[in-house]
Amino acid sequence: MLARLGPRRGLAIDLGCGVGSWTRILANWQFETVGLDWAPQAIASARRASPHLSYALHDFTRPDIDAIPGTAKADLITARLTLHVLPRPHSIMAWARTRWLRPGGRFHLMVPITADRTDRTGFTERELMVLCDGWKVLDRWYLAGHRDTKTACLLLAPEKLM
Repeated sequence: MLARLGPRRGLAIDLGCGVGSWTRILANWQFETVGLDWAPQAIASARRASPHLSYALHDFTRPDIDAIPGTAKADLITARLTLHVLPRPHSIMAWARTRWLRPGGRFHLMVPITADRTDRTGFTERELMVLCDGWKVLDRWYLAGHRDTKTACLLLAPEKLM
């Protein structure tokens, strides 16, 4: 992932950070980081594991998701294994593209691919492409899962800000 990003650094926002494992990796790569999650227990655990990093509670299901607490425009936004469990992933992608991301910034999306969406375990390939509307796909790769599943990883840039 670091090689795919190149030498860019700056502010990285980790959406759905959980206990902060990926947030800590981003910090080790010299990003200024903010980890956001909707679970108070996860944020508490992340803060215990890395009290020097910034973590905040954020409810991504609210209609006023415009403001991310304590952050400026981001150089990198990551949403790893997060968007497929939220009720309005298209809204989050639109906010990221138009309001959260600095011009020239990147969005790293990681989602499980599923044959159908009935059990909310991921997105179909078609749903993923619709989700990426308005974005330019800079890089795409897959991680193998178990039982014939795969996870799509995408590095995106806003089409209008290229």
